[in-house]
Amino acid sequence: MPKFVIISFLILICNLASARIEIKTDTNQIQLRAFSKQKIETFKKDRSFDYLTEPVVPVTLWDKIIQWIYRQIMKLFSNDGIAPYIRYAIFAVFIFVIILQIYRKNFSLIFYKSAKQKNFEYSGNEQTIIGRNFDNEISVALSSQNFRLATRLYYLKMLRKLSDTAIIIWQQNKTNYDYYRELQKTSYKESFARLTFLYEYVWYGQFAIEQNTFNNLQNEFETFFNNINI
Repeated sequence: MPKFVIISFLILICNLASARIEIKTDTNQIQLRAFSKQKIETFKKDRSFDYLTEPVVPVTLWDKIIQWIYRQIMKLFSNDGIAPYIRYAIFAVFIFVIILQIYRKNFSLIFYKSAKQKNFEYSGNEQTIIGRNFDNEISVALSSQNFRLATRLYYLKMLRKLSDTAIIIWQQNKTNYDYYRELQKTSYKESFARLTFLYEYVWYGQFAIEQNTFNNLQNEFETFFNNINI
């Protein structure tokens, strides 16, 4: 068997040696080309082919406003300078606005207890100002030196006069703050706000009031009445 393999291998070598191998020669001419330096410089100046520099995005006016707001917010939440105090002030205003919205129907509730929780010790008709003789009721209250009740009656009399002169529109379910809003464009606004504050301080707060203090308050009410009658 090994002899047969050796003989076959020798025959194969002899056949390869006797075969003619043809080698083709490349006769094409080689043409050398050079890069155009002008085009290379043109490409270098073209930003479309600049892959090393990041493209510049144009900044609009709106972008500048957003960036400014962002910087201010970042300053506000920093601890530099007066930023913490401004932050606390904004927070306090925010809380105050929420409380004001909750009690907007009766701003006296911010400082005093609800009138429904008080014992007013008064049996008069509390539900209306129509058809009442406030002068007589005030005289009765003053005769017993009930200056707190007299203050309330003066305030209701003021609402009656404002209603009779069509300066406000009185309704049973309205609050003092509602009437204050109706007086925003009148000359009575500031005086009404002051008298409302004093009245609520005395009545809803159930604070004792001396005669001298009531006399001053009475003069303010009378001055207000005179201005309405002018």
